Amino acid sequence: MPAIAYQISEKEKKTALTSVEALESLHLDSSSKKNVEVTIDDKDIILPKMAIPILQEILTRIAKGESFSFDRPSEEMTTQKAAEFLNISRPFFIKLLEQKKIPYHKTGNRRKVLTSDIVNYKEKIRAFREKNLKKMTALAQEMEGVKY
Repeated sequence: MPAIAYQISEKEKKTALTSVEALESLHLDSSSKKNVEVTIDDKDIILPKMAIPILQEILTRIAKGESFSFDRPSEEMTTQKAAEFLNISRPFFIKLLEQKKIPYHKTGNRRKVLTSDIVNYKEKIRAFREKNLKKMTALAQEMEGVKY
């Protein structure tokens, strides 16, 4: 899909900026279970929490007068693209594949990974980190009263 390019008025820019500020003031984080309810022409619309960062990005670009586009994600990723998506090195990503932590298939001599498998792995790692961070926080709070 090509970038959406049209003239953005100053009023639209200000409205977008106000909307970004309002969304930021909600302080939604990964542990929040809140959805966002918006009323448009007396109709209530409930936005899922996961849509908020995308909406903020769009509104920020509108506020700056920038154009934007949406790329349809491909169903497969190369090992390089997947490593970039996970913010890890390609050699480390290859090790994850060889350890069968992420499923893959070969097209010729190249490894290909389904985008959905990469997204699932990233979510699994995020949940694992969050769980362990909570454990560490609880342990630190428990040890707060201990004298050495």
